Amino acid sequence: MAMIRAAVEADIPAVVGCVEALMRELGDPDDRLVPDAFDICRRFMARPGNAVYVAVAEADSRSHDHSICGAMTLEQGLTLYAGGVFGTIRELYVLLEHRSRGVGHELIRRAIEHGRSHGWRRIEVTAPDMPRWLRTKVFYEREGFVDAGPKLKLVVSP
Repeated sequence: MAMIRAAVEADIPAVVGCVEALMRELGDPDDRLVPDAFDICRRFMARPGNAVYVAVAEADSRSHDHSICGAMTLEQGLTLYAGGVFGTIRELYVLLEHRSRGVGHELIRRAIEHGRSHGWRRIEVTAPDMPRWLRTKVFYEREGFVDAGPKLKLVVSP
């Protein structure tokens, strides 16, 4: 099991590392993070309602090191269709060797607690394309999420 806690400044490199690993695993054509990813993470954490949580693995019997084994970013939004304030899980990643150990479940539980404490009416997440990522979709459904349709993106060049 892992302990879930709010990320602090010292966790930013690990959070960025988790997001980079997520992007690589998804094979996104835009999988490279911008050079100022650390600063963006700081700014993200500072915005009201937003949060970054980390999963800290329990030390094993050979080590006293408690290392970050996962991360999740939550963004607060306001929209008419959600009836007010809502949240979006922007990134959620658990290191491969820590999957199927309840870490993702605990991160989702923390997202729900955070949402309740901020008056969110719903939490959204975008699951990767099917069928390759069926396991990810099943995970979110098991956590109570329901299918709400596809998401599209448009990359805006400077």
